[in-house]
Amino acid sequence: MFVTIASLSIQLASSDSFKVEQSYAGIKNDLGEMSETDLWAFLNTTTLIDVVPSQVLTFLSVAKAIDMDMVLAVIRPPAASSRSALT
Repeated sequence: MFVTIASLSIQLASSDSFKVEQSYAGIKNDLGEMSETDLWAFLNTTTLIDVVPSQVLTFLSVAKAIDMDMVLAVIRPPAASSRSALT
């Protein structure tokens, strides 16, 4: 199994929006500005490492930025077929 990890950076852009960037292999991808609701929805569709979405929003309520790692992809090798296991 292979896991690809990316860095996710979130900055407070204004009192009700956040600037979100994803970095992978030295390339930054601007995901744009998101409202708190949009950010919550986005964080719930990703796999964050050692943090849950509510912790991110709590941290951002007192800090202006956060950087964290996220799982970008999980690649599993195909399982051996039962036919090849019998022969």
